Parts: sequence; C-alpha cells; structure tokens
Amino acid sequence: TYAFIDANDPSAGAQVTAYDGAGPGHPNVTLRSTVQIDGSYVDVVRIADQAFHGGGLERVSIPATVTTLGDDVFGANPGLVYLTFAGAAPSTAGATAVAADSQTAPEVRARLAHVASFSGPPWDGYEVTPTVLVTWTDPQQVVQITHGGVTVPLNQGDPSAPYGHVPSGYGAFDLSAPEGYALAGWLANGEPYDVGDPVDEDTVFTPMWVDLTVVRSVVITASSTTVEQGGSVTMSAEAFNGPNGAGDSLGDVTAEMVFSSDVATDVIDGATITFPTASPHTISGRHIGSELDAAPVVIEVLPAQADLAEDPVVEQQPAPAADPDGALELAETGAGERWAMAAVAAALGLAGAGLVRASRRARGAM
Repeated sequence: TYAFIDANDPSAGAQVTAYDGAGPGHPNVTLRSTVQIDGSYVDVVRIADQAFHGGGLERVSIPATVTTLGDDVFGANPGLVYLTFAGAAPSTAGATAVAADSQTAPEVRARLAHVASFSGPPWDGYEVTPTVLVTWTDPQQVVQITHGGVTVPLNQGDPSAPYGHVPSGYGAFDLSAPEGYALAGWLANGEPYDVGDPVDEDTVFTPMWVDLTVVRSVVITASSTTVEQGGSVTMSAEAFNGPNGAGDSLGDVTAEMVFSSDVATDVIDGATITFPTASPHTISGRHIGSELDAAPVVIEVLPAQADLAEDPVVEQQPAPAADPDGALELAETGAGERWAMAAVAAALGLAGAGLVRASRRARGAM
C-alpha cells in the first residue's frame, strides 16, 4: 500500500505503508520507484515503520528513490535472505531500520556505484555486499532476448577489487541460432567475453552472430598453372563463409569476379586470360559483392617452340662407269671438259692461220 507522506503536499512524495501479500505465495518484492495516487504520479521516497513486518519475505529490492526507512521495517521475516538497495544508503533516522528481532538477518546488498555511501561502520548493523547489474541485448535483432537483468553480488576476491559470477543456472547465454546464423561468442560491454568469466562492473552482454550467407573469403583457381606463350587459361572462383577459405562453401562465384594481371599485355575476357608474352604472370581476383580480394595465382607462361625448318634434299648422282684413262677424274673435277674445249680452239686457230698464209701467197703470185 502506497500513500502520500503529506496529503496536503503531494510533492513530498509517497511512502510504503503496508504489505498485504504476506504469505509463502509472494516471497519476492520489488518496490516501485513511482506510483499514481489520486491522479498524481509521485516518487516513492520512504518505507514506513513495520511496513513489511511478518510478510514472509525472502528477497526485497528497494529503488534508488527511497531515501528514508522507518523502524523495524522488515521485522519478523526470518526467511529474508537478501535486501538489495539500488541507490545510496537510505537514512534510518536513528531507528533499527531493518529488523528489531535477531531472527531476521538478511544479507544487505547495494549497487557498486553507491557502496561508498554505505561505508564506515556496518550499515544498521549489517555488512554490505556490493552488486552489479548484468543485462542481455541483441543489437542485430537476430533473436528476441527474453531474459531480464540479474543482480550479481561481488562477494569474491580481494575486498578492494571484488568480483562475482553470473548465476550458473541463469540461461540467458543459452541462445539457439536461427537458420542461416551461428553464434560466434559474446561481448561484455563491447569486449570479448568467455561465458563463466567473472564480472566486476555493470555489464551488458551482446551475442556475436555470424551470418552464414555472407561471403567472407574467396578462393580462385586456374585451369592450368603452366601454359605456352600465346595460350589461355580459364579462372574460377569459390566463396566461403569463413576467412581464408574456411567454413562452408557458398558455391561458385566466378561470374561475380573481376580478374586482373600484373602483366599489361595479357588479354582478359571475363574469366579467360590469354598470355602473349612468356614470363611468370600473377593473376588476382576481386569479388564484386563483398569487395574481397582472393589470394593471387601465378601462371608460368613458357616460350613458344619455334617450327623446325626442313632439311634440303640433296640429289644423289649415279656413280660413273670405270674409266682407266682418267676421264672419270676429269669429269669429276671438270678439268677434262676444259682441256677438250681448249684443244678444239687451238685446232681452229691453226687452221685459220694456214688459210691466211695461203691467201697471201696467192696474191703475191698474181
């Protein structure tokens, strides 16, 4: 039950005056920070004397708006385990605020950010355990997070640097990946987090989803890595959903590739590359959709083999008949033919000289 602290001044706020949920059916109570009374919304700033006396409580969470506690607020609740404050330490105004009986002895917890206000001697006779709030969210909206936040006590380690663990039975980390996705891990406040590691501050956990349909690496291959000058090779490409060709294959993506060569004279026609010059050629490929570069492939282009010239045909002459007078030798050297021609010329010359002398004698006799 909530009521105005001062009915004539709603701005003074509201207080909890009674609890009618007593019994084993309602052991956990989280007080509201704001309530509506007579049409006005006011903050809950106080809990009245014995408001939860004998309420059969186990856990109570008190909002940061509450600044004052009355006397024996939670008395006669021997089952009260945790009393958690979300804000600074509320004033007790000298009263025994939590419980006047020795049977009610909860563990008092306070948010780490406000623990300093509970410092010094034990607050209202109780040691105070710092707590942090951990929550889960999915910015990618792959799944709907159904778990709310949970308060984690920092009750382990050195008191100057305490830490705690998310309750092992809290199943917020047990997410089922929908089709087409895989859960790669978790982030805690944006940093990688291994489930089960301790926490020491207010923490927001977010899942890291991997879209299994997204191309994350491309591998290119050539129909041959050795080709003769003037020849061609055909390139092909396969996409994967993991880095460096890891993960599942997403199939052939050759049609989505742009190939290039480090040799300017190469002729590239889609996935076919022709090599006019002989040398090692480095072929690269980029996937258009993802702008990913594949590891290059080296093609060894060998010099073209020159056509062998045909040997000239040498006509074989028949062996001449035996010539005991040396005609064979003359014939072979050509000397016999030259001497025969010279003899004929000499004979003709002598005959001509004789005719000239005869003519002269005839003219002298006349």
